[in-house]
Formats: sequence, C-alpha cells, structure tokens
Amino acid sequence: LNKALITTGEVDIIDVELFIGDDIVKEIVEFAHNHNTKVIISNHDFDKTPEKAEIKRRLLLMKEKGANISKMAVMPLNEADVLTLLSATEEVTKENENMTVITMSMGKLGVISRLGGGVFGSAMTFGARNKESASAPGQVEVSVLKAILATIESK
Repeated sequence: LNKALITTGEVDIIDVELFIGDDIVKEIVEFAHNHNTKVIISNHDFDKTPEKAEIKRRLLLMKEKGANISKMAVMPLNEADVLTLLSATEEVTKENENMTVITMSMGKLGVISRLGGGVFGSAMTFGARNKESASAPGQVEVSVLKAILATIESK
C-alpha cells in the first residue's frame, strides 16, 4: 500500500512500523527515498513503556534503517514512565544533533508528553478535532493544544 501511494506522487511522507520485518522495512524505505518521499519509522507499545536504554536503542535503530524521522509512542503505567520517555527523548536528540524524533506517552498519564514533548526534543505532537475523533489515547483537542503550545513557546 505504501509503495502504491508513493507512486502517485501525492505523498510527501509515509509511516512504516519498525517491527513489520527487516526486509519489508528496507524495501519500503529504499523505494520511498528513490521516489523523494520521506519516511517515518515508528514503534508503538500499547502495553507499557520500555526502559530508557531500550527506547533510545529503538529510536536509533529507526535512524539506522533509514528513517528521516524516528517515532515512538508508549503506554505509561505510572508517572515515572512518562519521565523515562521524556528523558530518553532528550538524550537521543542531544547526542544526535541531526536526528529528528517524535515521541509521546499515551493515555491520561501521557498527556503532558504531548503538550511539553517539544521542550525535550520531540519534533511534533498530534491533536484531535474533538474527543470522539482521537486516534490514540491521550490526544488533546486541537483548539486546546494550540493554546497550550503557544503559551509554552512564548516563554
């Protein structure tokens, strides 16, 4: 599907799951780059937050596999898990100046990572038109998100 979309010339960037198989990831990344399409390689853990070293390892692995942007979304089981993700994000972006990452913790506990992730090096966040249209747990409505981000950026 990704390759078919890329050949339309209407796609600027695609998202490929890290663990769909090394050969598939390699094939899609090479195809995308040969067609001037950027690639997000992502990993979603809907059950837990891995240890900081594992988060960093996965983000760097995505870069090694050709990601223009490395993206990781995790489920925090407690407040410390959110801090683990933010700390890993900060370390990876400081240690790898030319690396772009998107990270977020999901659910109610993770909302703060969606609002303040940029402070720690996350390149973007995701919002929802309204609560009913959220595509992942913890997404904030766009109108609220814009106001909060504007406040953070003005400080």
